[in-house]
Amino acid sequence: MPASPTSVPASSPEAARPQVAVLGGGPAGCAAALRLAALGHRVTLVERGSACKAHGCESLAPSVAQVLHALGAAQVLHEAG
Repeated sequence: MPASPTSVPASSPEAARPQVAVLGGGPAGCAAALRLAALGHRVTLVERGSACKAHGCESLAPSVAQVLHALGAAQVLHEAG
């Protein structure tokens, strides 16, 4: 059974190894990685692309507002415009 996040000393080599790998850096993958990290897991987010691509037409459904607030991202997005 893997060690809990609090049972691994920060100076040990084990502390640098992720507990969870999230494949895909899209909205769902980023949300999953943020939430897992907030819960105390060591997370690695793996994206196939080598660089972020700016998309001209990204939109979010109004129902995603609760999720953005829960992830702590609503204010950042609001400030970005």
